[in-house]
Amino acid sequence: MVGYMYHYLYALPKYVFVLIGLGGLMFWFLCRVSGFSKKYEKAWKFFNTAVLILVIIFVFFAALIYRIDKPQERILRLRPFQFLIDMKYSLEYLRLALLNTLVFIPFGLCIPELIEKKYSPIKVIIITVSTAFLISLTVEIAQYVFNLGVSEFDDLMLNTFGAALGTIPFIVTQKWRRKS
Repeated sequence: MVGYMYHYLYALPKYVFVLIGLGGLMFWFLCRVSGFSKKYEKAWKFFNTAVLILVIIFVFFAALIYRIDKPQERILRLRPFQFLIDMKYSLEYLRLALLNTLVFIPFGLCIPELIEKKYSPIKVIIITVSTAFLISLTVEIAQYVFNLGVSEFDDLMLNTFGAALGTIPFIVTQKWRRKS
């Protein structure tokens, strides 16, 4: 059942994911700049926590749990930007690179919402990107140790980049909120 659902999601056209992502980003941005996130602070924190938990579950499921009954040979690819070389042979590598980046953007959106009052904006960004890096590193190490796919430096780099991209709306709205 779960495997079927995963295949169904994987086979959806890319524009569906783009539309969902843009819709989610617009919702997050509007809530942040409209004052909703301040007015309903507990609900906003709950929402961001729920999104973060769902993304973590998805990442662990897609990268590890789904692959448990399909052990592969142990492969470790440490060459940075290998996906750029591989794209010459198949655009599938471009899709994988985009997915690796996009799936971690919610970390950059949600983690700052949970810790922004405790730290300066710079520390919030450092903590956010570091947390995403550590989660991605955990997944890549687990993939290698348990023979669950290719453990790649590119995945680690693209996941971390996705979280860093996700902090950009936080930075923009942080400055916007300070002016008003």
